[in-house]
Amino acid sequence: MRQQTEVLKKTIETVEDLNTLVASVEKARQSSKDFRSKILLTEEEAALLLHVSQSFMRENRYRGEPPVYYKLGSVVRYDYFDLMDYIDSCQRHSTSEGSSS
Repeated sequence: MRQQTEVLKKTIETVEDLNTLVASVEKARQSSKDFRSKILLTEEEAALLLHVSQSFMRENRYRGEPPVYYKLGSVVRYDYFDLMDYIDSCQRHSTSEGSSS
């Protein structure tokens, strides 16, 4: 039970950190129309932002499917704006439309 509590605390801290990051990115974006610097997120942060599992992120990388990512040595990172573009590309207006994976 204690281990589950610790995992839950860590998850809550990560979500709070992600919310803080998103708020600061949005504030910077509003202050400058040309704002498009790279805001690199970890796999865990990207998965939280997309509401998917980390294994989903890994499987998509392996299959060469979106979202795009950056490989910095042995470290994998996702750009915040690329993730927002990916979310936009997944928008559907009908169940008869194909998927965009």
